[in-house]
Amino acid sequence: MEKYDEDEAHEGEEEDEVHAITYSCIMAPNRCTKRFLHLSDTFIALVIVTPLVVGHWYGTWEFMNNHAEYFPPIPTILFGTCYHLLIVLSRHHVHEKVKTPHLRDRTLMQKVGRYIFTKLFIYVFSIACIMAFRAIFVLCEPYDNGVSRAILLMILSGTALACLKSVRNIIAPPVAIATDCKSVSFAFPTRFKSHASNEPGFYFIDCAFSVIVIGTLVVLVWRSLWVLFDLLIFPGEPILSAYYSVAIGYGIVAITFALQPLMKWSCDRLTGFWRVAVCDAFLFFSFVGTVNVWRGIWELLDLLFLPDDPLLSNILTHSVSFVLLAMLNCSNSVLVRGVFIDAEEPAGQCVIFPVHYIRLFVQKERTKKQRRMIDMLEKGELQTELLEKSEKNTIQIVKGLSKSNEMTNMAANLPKNVPNIENGSEKPCQLYENGLDKENHLYENGVENGEHKIGQ
Repeated sequence: MEKYDEDEAHEGEEEDEVHAITYSCIMAPNRCTKRFLHLSDTFIALVIVTPLVVGHWYGTWEFMNNHAEYFPPIPTILFGTCYHLLIVLSRHHVHEKVKTPHLRDRTLMQKVGRYIFTKLFIYVFSIACIMAFRAIFVLCEPYDNGVSRAILLMILSGTALACLKSVRNIIAPPVAIATDCKSVSFAFPTRFKSHASNEPGFYFIDCAFSVIVIGTLVVLVWRSLWVLFDLLIFPGEPILSAYYSVAIGYGIVAITFALQPLMKWSCDRLTGFWRVAVCDAFLFFSFVGTVNVWRGIWELLDLLFLPDDPLLSNILTHSVSFVLLAMLNCSNSVLVRGVFIDAEEPAGQCVIFPVHYIRLFVQKERTKKQRRMIDMLEKGELQTELLEKSEKNTIQIVKGLSKSNEMTNMAANLPKNVPNIENGSEKPCQLYENGLDKENHLYENGVENGEHKIGQ
């Protein structure tokens, strides 16, 4: 739910009370709804978004491999890194130019223009990311072609990322997806979270360190684990290896999703080094499943999707996958940008995978409902409605009190001395008198309690 600034709230105690009533009218989803939304987002991330993201990367990557003479490693990595660095340096400026104060302040042309610009920005950015990744993969081919070398490279690069508290940056779909909102597309953090307005020199160093150092370490971890699986999972049978990789990957990912409540409970009670260590171990375990999923889908596309026409296969997977992701409003999932620090989220949120899709749309609708109710507050419609309800409740209380008082008076006028039929005298019947007193006592208490409950 969006947070509203305190400066924008109305002043005065009466207005604060009305705002409190307004927010209480918008109830949060119940437990069953939350579980359904969580399962729906997980299903979309696993079955829809991940294959499309892998397909876009596969088509672009293999197209460069098939035309390697136009994409040499050194010029490619320089172009991809420089373009990535340029985007990181200018992201705040672009974000300020693109964002607008409120949705209704934009015209139709502005909305369409921002939509097209966002998709083109993400598309070109994805090409730069894939170019840099592929160039590093190609440069590492002569040095990590053995199991021991792949393990050594994975240990060195993984340890460096752990020391920099940046292990979180190795995760990708299906354990992380991103929608195409402007806060995600044009505003993402660097390692030291510096700002250009405060220290321009340190800001450039921070951006360069985030792109070159952290980005290269992430690629090396991916490369070493991918090669290790190539060497260990049925290396002589590519189709069987691909199927096994998909099964292993989705199995590990399913286990990590199921372990999230337990891991959240554990990290919520740990502090310091152990909290970061447990978080990193869990993220790396999910990363093993992620790489297997990517490798399996990649190999299946390479072996089964138009194997006789690789150019058409590459073009279709590259373009159709991105178009579908753009239509689903989550093409940001193909990008590798930003540096997130391990265990920086509060409590146990550091082990919760960011796979929010349908929940974001539900949250957006709730926010719109809040804004409509705030508009009603400003126009005075909600105050009138609340006053009408309070007047109806007052009338009901008065009627209830009148009826209760009438019944009490009738009970008080009844005679207490009743003739004793058995003895023929006018001696009061103790049982009847006590019963009547008890009934009157209950009646009076009942009126008081009823009045109190109605008042609540």
